[in-house]
Amino acid sequence: MSAAHRSAEVVYHRPGGKRSQQAYDLDPVEDGVFWQAAEFSQNHVYPKPLLEVRVPYKNETAHWEFDDWKSFLSTSEGLFPDPPAADLSEWAERIRSKTGYDREFLLEALKIYKAMEKR
Repeated sequence: MSAAHRSAEVVYHRPGGKRSQQAYDLDPVEDGVFWQAAEFSQNHVYPKPLLEVRVPYKNETAHWEFDDWKSFLSTSEGLFPDPPAADLSEWAERIRSKTGYDREFLLEALKIYKAMEKR
């Protein structure tokens, strides 16, 4: 934490050597600004689907990711891409098998993301 700037930086170390970082401003946010940002966030969905789940892999915890209609396993041994899915139904089933999420919910969400591509 930097006393002068009242911020904290978190560094994430992930399997496969991937590293990312995020800085957080620790100064309080006024309620009005907070609620305005929350409202904006609720009304603006990132147009590319992204989901990540931790999965057991050999003697480690790996990450399986679904990112912009591609999926892969990220491990300390590297990235292992999955073959492309034929359609939304196959994507829903693949995601369900990795996450345990309800298949119908996933299919509905994927349809929404697919429709967002056409805008």
